[in-house]
Amino acid sequence: MVCLGEAMNTEEDDVKWFTETIIPGVKDGLTLLGKTDEPPIILRSHDTNAQLVMKSALPLYKNLYTETKYTGESLTTYEPRGPGRKHTKS
Repeated sequence: MVCLGEAMNTEEDDVKWFTETIIPGVKDGLTLLGKTDEPPIILRSHDTNAQLVMKSALPLYKNLYTETKYTGESLTTYEPRGPGRKHTKS
């Protein structure tokens, strides 16, 4: 499972890191082990344009999946709305 995260500056960095570092690293490991079957690589799409990354990665590696991260930090806001707003101080 790979989460490219906030350390990547641009979407192009995400694509480059995944296609030029992660996938080649997995392939190198498989070669060292004498394996030919591709284990799954799961891309967590937190702070990543997963569709863009997958478009570039699928021609290089077929056993790819995505997972979207939904946590409090992904769902919260500095601008409360709805009934919860009455519990905030202005």
